[in-house]
Amino acid sequence: MIKIAVCDDETMFIDIIVSELKSILINKGISEYAIHTFSNGVELCKLENKISDYQIIFLDINMEQLNGLQTAYYIRKYDKNIFIVFITAFVDYAMEGYKLDAVRFIFKDMLKEMLPECMDAILKRMHLKSGKIIKDFLEGRKEIFVDRILYIESRKHKLYYNIGKPNQEQFSLYGKMDDLEDELKEYNFLRIHKSYLVNMNFLESIMPYKAMMYNGEELPIPREKYKIIKEHFFVEKGDFI
Repeated sequence: MIKIAVCDDETMFIDIIVSELKSILINKGISEYAIHTFSNGVELCKLENKISDYQIIFLDINMEQLNGLQTAYYIRKYDKNIFIVFITAFVDYAMEGYKLDAVRFIFKDMLKEMLPECMDAILKRMHLKSGKIIKDFLEGRKEIFVDRILYIESRKHKLYYNIGKPNQEQFSLYGKMDDLEDELKEYNFLRIHKSYLVNMNFLESIMPYKAMMYNGEELPIPREKYKIIKEHFFVEKGDFI
């Protein structure tokens, strides 16, 4: 079941977005979905931790009381993984969107043209997130959703899988990082260091010679790799997918 929230203070645009979304989902053969609408950001934020029930949220930026950017900041307090799409008539908010890990900015006068590509990108990312791996760790056999892996560290011939949500866990096994890098290539992992393979979905920012993760951890980036890692990060976040 795909659950989508649409938040806009203009009823006309809510109706258009919902209609277009239904058409896109039906054309893709997706019948199990729910689309809920909200007339302002305050109404959406009242859900608090139940915001995590939604995989995708469309936000109008120019709303009264609580605008789309403010609403998105609130959403990110509860969930880092929701796909946020901003609906706007302006292009002045891109940098704020980077900080909030927005998937796309869709312009209101190009809604019908931009929405199909946006949903294609999101559904592709959701498909990747559904991936599972089964490994015989030293702690026992485990089945793990790939999108729960924060990063993997190589240390003394062992690979340490650092897992987040709902609990912070670590599992280990013997293996080579090079082999693992190939295995996880399609799941948006980035080799920032010979000893670290990072899930880009949990990478908050790149600073001189370190990567900042959403959980507050800092991972090292070699000086000689810093420029290319930083460029990769901004291409990923800048193109929004």
